[in-house]
Amino acid sequence: MSKDLLSSLKIGDEISKNFTIDEGSIEDYGKLTKDPHLLHFDNNFAKSKGFDKTILQGSYMLSLSAGLISKKLIGSDYIIAKLNFNYLKPIYSGNNFKIKIKILKINKKFGVALIQVIIEGKKITFCKGEISVKLI
Repeated sequence: MSKDLLSSLKIGDEISKNFTIDEGSIEDYGKLTKDPHLLHFDNNFAKSKGFDKTILQGSYMLSLSAGLISKKLIGSDYIIAKLNFNYLKPIYSGNNFKIKIKILKINKKFGVALIQVIIEGKKITFCKGEISVKLI
């Protein structure tokens, strides 16, 4: 574990980034991850289940969040130890949303950080959760 990294992280450090995902990206992600769920591929099926159209995969949101942590906050010196997410509203292709990442706790003895993730649009929260990371 990098002592420089550990000493540079502070409780309350935060970053955010805006995203818009198109329908093709949702399909590509589903094919890449071998996720055949029709909610991500078939508008008629999604509508029959009460959605407006196909929805973004929950794991796609997690991947975007982890990428933001890597690119803008910690770098590659961590592994994900635990995930806890609540999906509150679906994200549809074309929705604009912001991922907000904030360090809530740091345990310097064990090299662990608890990171809050909030994914929101204008006047709507799509997802809230936490990622525990082990610094390596």
